[in-house]
Parts: sequence; C-alpha cells; structure tokens
Amino acid sequence: MTLTGPRPLTPALTTVRFGLMTATAHAEGTRTVVLLRGEADYATTHALADILSWVTAWRSDDVVVDLADLNFIDSATVAVLGECRRLLAHSDRNMTLRSPSSLAARLLSTAALTDCIESTDGERQSPSLTAF
Repeated sequence: MTLTGPRPLTPALTTVRFGLMTATAHAEGTRTVVLLRGEADYATTHALADILSWVTAWRSDDVVVDLADLNFIDSATVAVLGECRRLLAHSDRNMTLRSPSSLAARLLSTAALTDCIESTDGERQSPSLTAF
C-alpha cells in the first residue's frame, strides 16, 4: 500500500493503491470525495479503511464515496463503508455514495446504506425513493 499526497487539510489529491484497488481523495466544494477504482474486496479493505479513516480524522466536511469506477465490490467493502458512516454520524457529518452499480446498490441495501446513495441531482436519496 502506498499513501501519497499533501498534508491533510489541503484540497489536493491523496491516493492509496493496494492490489487491484485505487482510492483517491480530493476536496469538492464543501465535501471530500473518495473515488474508488478497480476491485474493492476483502483483500483491499484495510487500504480502504486507511483512507476513509484519514479523511474522517483530518477533514471536517461530509464525505462522498464515488463508486462509478469500481469493477467489483463485496460485502467486506460494504462493511467498511457502513463503519465510516457510523463514525461520521458521531460528528454530525454525512456519507454519500455516488454512482453505485446495480450490484453495488443491492449489496448496499443489505447493509441499510441505500439512504446514502446520491440521486441524479446530487442530493442524498431518502429511503422512500430507493427501490430494489
């Protein structure tokens, strides 16, 4: 695993690469976006947890996890996302999940994370708007 990037509170990029997954964090307006690429599975959960912990500890804004470039996601990854949501909620912050595939959306529903999915207008969906 390689953690590269500037000091924590700068808006520039920070990247973690591990196995077949790359996670890149950057500031987007008043939120921090973590873009996931490749395959997020049990073998990469520690790297994902590292960058989400870093973002949670060193940034004070809400977090968006962009899933659009993931080729694979498993339940271990979803568990890490659930833990991140729980930690953010303790400091009155939100986690939003952007552009999950249909498979990812089904996995997220099993972990009660569908209310975190961003709608097409950039807002978080309410649970009543999510249909699976």
